[in-house]
Amino acid sequence: MRVPRMVEFLVEAGRWAPSADNAQPWHFFWDGNEITLKYDGKRIGAKGFQIHHRATLMTMGAVVENILQAASGSHQGWACRVPRDESENFFSIRLNEAQQESVPPSDLPLFMRHTSRLPFSRRPLPESFLDFLKDQKGLKTFEGSKNLASISGLVRKASMARFRTREIHEWFAGSLRFGKDEVERGDGLDVSTFGLPPGGKALVRFISDWNRMSALNRIGGYRLLASMEAASITKAGAVIAIMGKPGMDEAIEAGRLMEKVWIEANANGLGVQPYFIVSDQLARLGEGLVPDELIDEVTKLASEAHEVLGGDGEVLYMLLRVGFGKAGPVRSLRLPLDAIFSVIRED
Repeated sequence: MRVPRMVEFLVEAGRWAPSADNAQPWHFFWDGNEITLKYDGKRIGAKGFQIHHRATLMTMGAVVENILQAASGSHQGWACRVPRDESENFFSIRLNEAQQESVPPSDLPLFMRHTSRLPFSRRPLPESFLDFLKDQKGLKTFEGSKNLASISGLVRKASMARFRTREIHEWFAGSLRFGKDEVERGDGLDVSTFGLPPGGKALVRFISDWNRMSALNRIGGYRLLASMEAASITKAGAVIAIMGKPGMDEAIEAGRLMEKVWIEANANGLGVQPYFIVSDQLARLGEGLVPDELIDEVTKLASEAHEVLGGDGEVLYMLLRVGFGKAGPVRSLRLPLDAIFSVIRED
């Protein structure tokens, strides 16, 4: 079955969405009339975020936002559906014959979206971008030294728990890509995108082994690493909190909002770095997944997060560090198209 240009374009737009640890847990199917987005449980396996995990739901929401922006950019009416149940189909978009054969746009902002883990300057954010943020529901923007220090404190405390949680550490270590061959696979986190100082890459490789990390933790290594991770927050132009009600549909919508903000920030020349660590620790606390020895610590984190973020009845979905980058980032790769796209052929 020949794949129309517009179908390839929409799938291409979807696959450039962000995902936790660049795992890209999606798979797209084309049956001649409709593109369907599913979770690829077979490829992700048991070691990644599962189908109804908050990180997966947000990722799928970001994919949906990309596809809808791509479809809107081609100025046509589309038959789209975002399921409102626990179906494995996260999204579908139906194309008539005219839409299939139409010429896709070539320069949508979504294709310029990227992550920057590099240092930011202290320049204030553009007024146009701040005005955009004010028009969005579900956002809280933190600016100024005092507010950023409060967010940095939450990140530091969440990171201290993370570096002492074997399950999280091993998940993260499994996503790291060091050499050229590993990076060219197209998934995972390219360590060269971390903006590490001299010797930093060797340190990351060293501590990726849990036994070594555990040994360092006995002399307080987790405190130093957490402080290093949180330090860049205080040097951002702002931190944006994605907030919302808990639930599957709400997490998907939070992912759409996150991607919308991310694309707009990059279009304004700003760098963006996501921080999921606070949200993850709070969710793990609610699900009973925090190690016994860390429960009191994470419970205190939850109380402090509520004091800083507010939002009665809401949960934190993501923190975005935003600012003008001091250097251009290295963009992460994506899996090849044949790994995440299938054509359902008629018998």
